[in-house]
Amino acid sequence: MIDQITQKNSDSKKRIMVFDFHSKMMIEVVKELQNRSVDILYWTASKKDFMEVFGNKNLFPHTIFHDANEAAAGIPAAGVATTSFKPIDRHSIEPLFEDELQALLMMENIDRASVSAMKKRHLFHTYVRYWNGVLTMLKPDALVFSDVPHMAFRFIAYRLAKQRGITCLMLRNTRV
Repeated sequence: MIDQITQKNSDSKKRIMVFDFHSKMMIEVVKELQNRSVDILYWTASKKDFMEVFGNKNLFPHTIFHDANEAAAGIPAAGVATTSFKPIDRHSIEPLFEDELQALLMMENIDRASVSAMKKRHLFHTYVRYWNGVLTMLKPDALVFSDVPHMAFRFIAYRLAKQRGITCLMLRNTRV
């Protein structure tokens, strides 16, 4: 995976966003990518090991860190000014018609508080605006997921990246 990111167009420095690399082993993968001159633009995850990286800005001084629980709640990453993000309109939402249903179903699977369908739809629109804005602002070469994006906010980031022709890589941990 590291070679896949670093070798493609090796003339220029790669710029990536990382989703859910939160175990010690996966954190080492991200460190190695950075050592190979890959810019880690944005990193969203949670859990204890990641929170240690999140708290030490010296390791990744130019990376925007985003707690996955806050991302799932539609809360922007600290320091990301969303006021410049374009509002969603018919042209930005229509291509995501089928994705909206998928995202709502994903929200339903993890909803333990019986949030109304209207609030979930509003959250979906929040995701679309936010991730559209982040992708526009950062212009990444790739999004790298530690697994298939099953959470709605990750799924929307993935679908928007695919619409823009941005490379998306998904890993699958095995027990070998």
